Amino acid sequence: MQSSITVSSGQLSVSAPYISDTVKSGQVTQAFVVNMSEWTVTISSKVIVDWEANGYTEGIFVLSNGARANVATDSSIDLVIVASSGQYLILAPDNFQAFVADFSSQVSPVANTTA
Repeated sequence: MQSSITVSSGQLSVSAPYISDTVKSGQVTQAFVVNMSEWTVTISSKVIVDWEANGYTEGIFVLSNGARANVATDSSIDLVIVASSGQYLILAPDNFQAFVADFSSQVSPVANTTA
């Protein structure tokens, strides 16, 4: 699967076969790193669309809190972004620490870092 997660000045863009999203800095209400096995919110069995292979998961899911989430990850440690629309992005691209640093400096500060 070919996916692209791009951080640029003031925005994050995700482009993948099953998800496509852009979030601007003013739309981010929360951003934090979390170990998914310890997070109180879980990805429920309600799947809108997903693809999984070799530990990589991508798709649109419903969370246990009822919110929709665009997910692109191959890790249990993820950056969770909550948009003002109530939608979540759960991301863990390659070079995760650099990605989090770029997001924090160019889009929105990342709080509650647990990684």
